[in-house]
Amino acid sequence: MRARLLLAFVAITAFAVLAAVAGIYAFREVGGRLEIIDARVPPALSALELSRSAERIIAAAPALLAAPDRSRRDAITAELAAEAGRLNAGLAELRDQGAALAPRMEIAPLVAALTANLASLEELVGRRLETSERIRTLRRAAFRARDETQRLLVPWLEVTGSRIATLAAARAAGPGDPQRQLAALIELQRLMRTAQARVSAVADMLAEASTAEEAARLPILAFQLGLALRDLEAAAAGLDPRLRPLFLEQAAQLRRFAEGPDTISEARERELALVAQGEALLAETGRLSGQLTEAVDRLGGAAKRDIGAAVRDALAVQRLSTRALVVVVALSLVTSALIVWLYVGRNIVRRLTGLGDSMLAI
Repeated sequence: MRARLLLAFVAITAFAVLAAVAGIYAFREVGGRLEIIDARVPPALSALELSRSAERIIAAAPALLAAPDRSRRDAITAELAAEAGRLNAGLAELRDQGAALAPRMEIAPLVAALTANLASLEELVGRRLETSERIRTLRRAAFRARDETQRLLVPWLEVTGSRIATLAAARAAGPGDPQRQLAALIELQRLMRTAQARVSAVADMLAEASTAEEAARLPILAFQLGLALRDLEAAAAGLDPRLRPLFLEQAAQLRRFAEGPDTISEARERELALVAQGEALLAETGRLSGQLTEAVDRLGGAAKRDIGAAVRDALAVQRLSTRALVVVVALSLVTSALIVWLYVGRNIVRRLTGLGDSMLAI
């Protein structure tokens, strides 16, 4: 009887051990899958932050190229520097987290190229702003020369108009022949008004050259400016000898803005060339950002697939372990019932009952 009881308890204990083994196995397998998920989630989040930083850089880069002054340029540059810092920090996190090698090897050179493009764009914008400031300085000087020329001509026009009015009144009041003098004054007045108009035309063409949107328009404006300046100097030949040298001096100042080593047209051409280079850099930055986004998406996709596979494996282990535990518990209950019914009830209890009946009979 002792051996049978020992065997019965060993059988019941064996089922408990089997249940514990199944539970431990389930815990270990699920823990392993959770470790995989924990290893894949941080790289995916870092990759997502990389993609967001690249998107913010692409959104801010056009504003940098179009910055109207240095203060705005510096503000946008600070924003881009912060985003570039976050971009490199995200790349460092990917290295520390041991992300998938192939996508990480694609991301690193793209981040380096994107950072270099930003540095080139900042330097180019600095040169464009210097050129823009030079154009504004030349344009203000050209307008100042125009105003000085107009102020030079206005008193002469007033004096000439007064003399014309005096001669016309004298001619109407009595006999005399001021016709020749009157005609000369009228011609002089016409020449001065023509000179006024041509000075304004030259200043307008210089202003148009300073804001021309197409480089092909600048040579045409330069040719037109040359013709206008020659006409202006030709008109000066008919002016009063006292006015002529002063007027030619102002005309020479206007010519300096249209011809020579530092003209408005050349400065604007340099600015347009810098803008074209900046647009090319923007396009290249956009292309690099697109490639970076694709590489990040591949890294995120790989992490997503690994996480999905780990979750599916964990769920499969959970279901299998649940079934195994249910089976083991059911077998344990069945075995316990059979032991109680077949051995304890039909053997031990029956013998004890017979022994008790015998003792009562004695």
